[in-house]
Amino acid sequence: SSGINAEYGGHSATKCPDFVSYTRAALSKLKLSSENLTDDVIVSYEERFGEEGRRRLVVFHQLRTVLARVIEHVVLTDRLLFLLDHGVSARVVRAFDPVVSPLCYAIVACK
Repeated sequence: SSGINAEYGGHSATKCPDFVSYTRAALSKLKLSSENLTDDVIVSYEERFGEEGRRRLVVFHQLRTVLARVIEHVVLTDRLLFLLDHGVSARVVRAFDPVVSPLCYAIVACK
């Protein structure tokens, strides 16, 4: 297998020498057991889904990144308008630094 680089995503990706190590580290981080998953099975997944799987993953992450704020704003606007339509005083505020997460807004309401 080829070495793992940032294409696989996550902060620990560059620390893994191969896909097997990356998979085991990712499963561990997610607190999922990999004891019944052999290295051969992991390698077979990489071979089966390798380049095409990476391309799809990149497209998914790009779409998620582009659409996350738009979807968040649509949902917040919908909820805000619902509250306002029902006579509740409400507004959208930034709850924390957007550098931490771009999904950082909250609705504050008083009835």
